[in-house]
Amino acid sequence: MNTVENNNNQTAFKQVFPNYIFTDEIPEEPLALEKATVNEFRENPNGTKYRICFFNKENISSNENYSFLVYLDNFQLTKEFRQGKSWKFEDEEMIRRIIFPGQTTSRSYMPLFYKDDLATPLAFTSIDPVFDLQDCRINVALDAETLYISCWVYIGKNLGDLLNNYLKPPFNSKYWLLQDPENQNLARFELTEKNKIYILPPDKLEKLPENDMLISLRTFNFVANEIGVLDGGEYI
Repeated sequence: MNTVENNNNQTAFKQVFPNYIFTDEIPEEPLALEKATVNEFRENPNGTKYRICFFNKENISSNENYSFLVYLDNFQLTKEFRQGKSWKFEDEEMIRRIIFPGQTTSRSYMPLFYKDDLATPLAFTSIDPVFDLQDCRINVALDAETLYISCWVYIGKNLGDLLNNYLKPPFNSKYWLLQDPENQNLARFELTEKNKIYILPPDKLEKLPENDMLISLRTFNFVANEIGVLDGGEYI
């Protein structure tokens, strides 16, 4: 399934696939690093250190707790060709999960780039990055032997997860389908038997179907007369 076009002015990606459509809400502002579930330093391939922070999301209604955001600080990128200006992540498709400015109204999600061991990020005018989400490359204008990035990466649920694991039509017994916006009450359908058929009746019945039928107010008297023993009269 292909969906909407990505119109971020820093990307050159023509279409978005379900696995790259985020379904967890991205905070309007980046989360404080001290609130991370995991906050630690790891080693880049060249021996320098980078920081990685995992942030969890708790879903009370489904009793789930899972990581949905990662912050990478001073993460070493891999140069595609020795004399080139094209860079990639070791896990190339990670670039498709970067949170770019424009996905919220905040500009604080802007990816930052560093050269060598400089503590100050490079100016965007000098690096002029283009995120090619189709070929999973970051093309830059700057010559550099090493290049590091600091960015936020989404690792939560996506549309592909929901389609494959939760939203299998027509109903699902694990995923909440309806919620009252006023009192937050939740509802879902629980399937207790295999290959069950339920009939939606017309307003005027002439006979009962062989399969189970959902009873409405308009059909109650007919069904009660057919399957029950009444002591006279109709239900009012």
